[in-house]
Amino acid sequence: MHPTIAAPVRGATQPADFGSLEQDLSLVGVAMGLDHYSARERRWDRFIVRDARLRGVRGFAFQTSYPNKMRIALPLDSMGGRGVCRAHPKHVHTDGHARRPVSFLPAEMDIWGCSNEGGDFHTAMLAFDREGIEHKLRDNVDLQKLEEPRLNCTHERIYYLMRCLVEECGRVDGLSSLYCESLIVMILVELMRGSSAKPIKRGGLTPTQLSRVLDCMEANLQRRVGLSELAALAGVSVSHFCHAFKQSTGVAPHQWQLDAKIRRAQQLLSQGDKSLAEIALDVGFVDRSHFTRTFHRNVGVAPTAWLRERRS
Repeated sequence: MHPTIAAPVRGATQPADFGSLEQDLSLVGVAMGLDHYSARERRWDRFIVRDARLRGVRGFAFQTSYPNKMRIALPLDSMGGRGVCRAHPKHVHTDGHARRPVSFLPAEMDIWGCSNEGGDFHTAMLAFDREGIEHKLRDNVDLQKLEEPRLNCTHERIYYLMRCLVEECGRVDGLSSLYCESLIVMILVELMRGSSAKPIKRGGLTPTQLSRVLDCMEANLQRRVGLSELAALAGVSVSHFCHAFKQSTGVAPHQWQLDAKIRRAQQLLSQGDKSLAEIALDVGFVDRSHFTRTFHRNVGVAPTAWLRERRS
């Protein structure tokens, strides 16, 4: 695997290392009260390491966008205030006072970097997709854990490994790529083992909240409904929603919608008036092949075999 160096500013001088930190607020999707943002990145096939420096006034908040990628994010150093992740810039931070807060963000979750006090911050982030983590860890991936956000938890090992990863990304010798990949695997293993922070005990959704959310998911099988949208329907934060939904249904939101897609596909198969390709599109799969693989993985047999068994 060969890393590539991403220059943060078009036309900037790019030395043969991690890349120079260059001021570029265009790297930030949305920002409030942010005076300075500079970043450098190193990329592998399905992984991105970002090293960023930023400065903001009291109460600043910002977003960076990595569509379809999960993220591990943390502040490495700060001068002035304390940086945290929040589901919304106006949400009061209630997750304790982790000495070195580490956050895991599911792929569809929008998140804000914030500080009530402001100051200068050095942050790190590792972004990756589901295929990337499955390639690294094979059968040791707990998909439900990848659906649950963990904001501002204490995790000393991930913090230490992320600091090592950022430092090593600045090297360009022959062993650098191997070492960085090893660090990434160790970080992913720690992520699967879970946070050392105690989980917050919360109840489930009310019947009204649950009905509103499930109706939305059932009505939108052709697209992936984001956690932010569902949490807004329930009137709670994303973190609260994920725990409450699982408490109420026994599964994560992503798994519930996938099960709903499969149930709907089985209904259409039984009716017998649509092709597999048409059914795949009707329930939100990319194509017939994607639908068949997912159906087999969840039901145990291919769609045509399931239909034969049902008719026999």
